[in-house]
Amino acid sequence: MSRIDDQIRDLVLSRPADNSSTSQDLPDNAIRQLQLYKAAAEHFYRLCSESIPKTVTEVKQQRIRNVKTSAGSVAHVGIFNEREGAEKINQDISDVMTDNKSFAITGTANGIDLNQMFTNMRR
Repeated sequence: MSRIDDQIRDLVLSRPADNSSTSQDLPDNAIRQLQLYKAAAEHFYRLCSESIPKTVTEVKQQRIRNVKTSAGSVAHVGIFNEREGAEKINQDISDVMTDNKSFAITGTANGIDLNQMFTNMRR
């Protein structure tokens, strides 16, 4: 918002010395327009600040169904290495099956180095 404030200040300072209505109109209209833009930007910022935490909460709700691995395959389904908000994760998991030297990590898991796991599996 400081750029808008700077522009408003510059327009106020650049007003002509004479007080004729025609010479004042342009800066005054520009000032009003910038003040409206600033109010709209501040309102948008407040809306985003309120919406983002709600969106993050919704993303952390998962319904996982019918996970199947076979023939030495791997499945990672869920939320892994979550740094913040792990206590707010809500998962509904069912029908997870593995066979023939395959495995699945399903749900929530922290401290997993997926790159290292794949490297070890290739050996």
